[in-house]
Amino acid sequence: MPHIPWNHLRVLSGANPPGLPSVTAVSPSSGPSAGGTTVRVTGTGFNEVTSVVFGSQEAASVTVNSPTSITAVSPPGFGTVNVAVETPSGASSVGPADRFHYLAELLELGRCLRTPQIGAYDNGACTAESPDHSGNYEWFSGAGSTPNFSGTFRAITLETAGKAQITCNGGSNEGRYAGGRRASLVGVLSGCESRTLHKSCQSEASPKGQIKLVTSSLELAIVSGGEEPRVGATITGANSKQRLASFICGLPSEPGARALVLQGTITMRLNPVNRMVSRLHLRPQSSRAAMRRTSTKLTVKLVSPTSETIEEGSLRAIATLEATEPLEIKATP
Repeated sequence: MPHIPWNHLRVLSGANPPGLPSVTAVSPSSGPSAGGTTVRVTGTGFNEVTSVVFGSQEAASVTVNSPTSITAVSPPGFGTVNVAVETPSGASSVGPADRFHYLAELLELGRCLRTPQIGAYDNGACTAESPDHSGNYEWFSGAGSTPNFSGTFRAITLETAGKAQITCNGGSNEGRYAGGRRASLVGVLSGCESRTLHKSCQSEASPKGQIKLVTSSLELAIVSGGEEPRVGATITGANSKQRLASFICGLPSEPGARALVLQGTITMRLNPVNRMVSRLHLRPQSSRAAMRRTSTKLTVKLVSPTSETIEEGSLRAIATLEATEPLEIKATP
């Protein structure tokens, strides 16, 4: 935890002692969590300013316009913080007039936590804003101190434009939330079989019927699940070729055996949103037509002893992601 000087911890709304700076207003009083907002700080005693801090983080840049005006650029942050001006004599006292609120992104993974009457939200889902920042809840970006998750796959079907079809009985996954909109994901599918070749499918050095999913990137997105957009996630191979899995159906020595490489992006719906939960659910798009429209970047390379073809493909699956502690997919400002 970064060191916070004692004079950042005082919550005083009265006048500052003689010689100390005082902040009477910040404008605008909110900005994105990524930082970069140009903020005008108004007050008194802005002589020999050494820094301007937003909470415990120094401003990205500071310009002292006059003894009563400063222009500062907000650093990255989250929640509601106090803006303090520091000089060799000390720092300004903090109070309601110097509060700056970091706005959550439209679509972001984080936590809605209780806070003592200085929060930006009035409800436990952080969807009802408190106009005067006197709410009991605040939004914190990211998954906190335990970002790992694990889960399952079921009802898995891979189809290609050439009518190749592979099904798997189930599987498992694990990964780590990276904050914001992203996570990393790996997995194993089990009981996999080609319905067209009537042969088991497995990755190299894996048991019969087991396909390994390589490390992939999961990113929150707005996807089309029908007439109205819905919250979802895209899963993309994290390597340079966006490879998700490679496997062979049948044994290499068997006639008709075929190797397959799955690469590109899989798009799925995600729920629930705007609610603190430990378990998230990923499901196929609501219709095969919608699935095809949003899975056009998924390709399947099919390799046999005599030929190699690349076909468009689609994958349907149901997955759960179980986190260690509750978190929320925030889909409203």
